[in-house]
Amino acid sequence: MIICRSLTQGAVVFGLVACITVGVWAVGLAVMDCCTGFLPDVLTWPGTVAALIGAVAWGRPELAVGGLAWAVLYLVVAGCVGGVGGGDIKFAPALGTASATGGVLGVCLAIAVAAVATVVMLVAGKRDTIPHAPAMVVGCLVSVACTITGAPV
Repeated sequence: MIICRSLTQGAVVFGLVACITVGVWAVGLAVMDCCTGFLPDVLTWPGTVAALIGAVAWGRPELAVGGLAWAVLYLVVAGCVGGVGGGDIKFAPALGTASATGGVLGVCLAIAVAAVATVVMLVAGKRDTIPHAPAMVVGCLVSVACTITGAPV
């Protein structure tokens, strides 16, 4: 609540609306990945571009850097060992931008939680491949929750 006291009421309302919108978008993409194994460009790009532009417009370009860092990491992993799809790479900047509200550790936490959640689902499901977007959303949510509550990362 300390953060909220320093913001105008309009900024708080805007922030809540933005969080709800991004949350619905991200969960929707995670469900789509589970059902189809595919994250379409028409849904990933607009959210990613909006998150990156929004961070810069908000005066917080470091958040966009956090988002791009997650995408670059996935691009390198995809190029070196595979296992990360193009949809995951395009989804990462938006989730990374949100996770970067917790700084570098926030992004690292989101990536680590996503990786662990994916491995757990692979082992539990005894499958060779699974959709990764749901784990990415969980990682982002854990990171943002830690930032909001002030929990140590």
